[in-house]
Amino acid sequence: MILKKLWLFYIYYRKLIIEKIFYINYYDFMDYSKYKLLYKGKYGSIYDPGVEGFLICEYSGYWDKSDEKFVEDMLKGVDLLIKHKAIVDLCDHRKEHVIEPSTIEWIRVNWYKKLFESGLKYEVCIAPESIVGKLSHKRLVSSETIENVKVDTFVDADEAYSACLKYLKNIMNK
Repeated sequence: MILKKLWLFYIYYRKLIIEKIFYINYYDFMDYSKYKLLYKGKYGSIYDPGVEGFLICEYSGYWDKSDEKFVEDMLKGVDLLIKHKAIVDLCDHRKEHVIEPSTIEWIRVNWYKKLFESGLKYEVCIAPESIVGKLSHKRLVSSETIENVKVDTFVDADEAYSACLKYLKNIMNK
């Protein structure tokens, strides 16, 4: 019981604890405010960095397909990626916590399949911060889940962003 209370205390106050102990802003790794905000929902935001064929998706929270707002946010993301003819997307999962196992199958059918059919070739992910989030994310991007979209996961946001630009440059030069 005490461990559970300590865990809940840590989860609730971790942002404050990390900022005070390490003097860093917990989520200040990549500033999305400089990009055009296309959509902001409960579970994510979509940004246009001004590069043709490239969008940025920032996700957060506990993913469960039974939550109508989650489904709405995810389908809006699909619509925007298709509308903007995204070849590459950068998915920032650092604020994501857990993905319900049944939701992974839903994402495979309703997200990746539609995006592959519309021309998405490459997804670059920034790994979640939490250990539980990392385990969920690993299941999400496994080869059994994603068949036709190349996916790479990075810890560093700048490296992830550079990988997107490098991929786009290589495609444009072919």
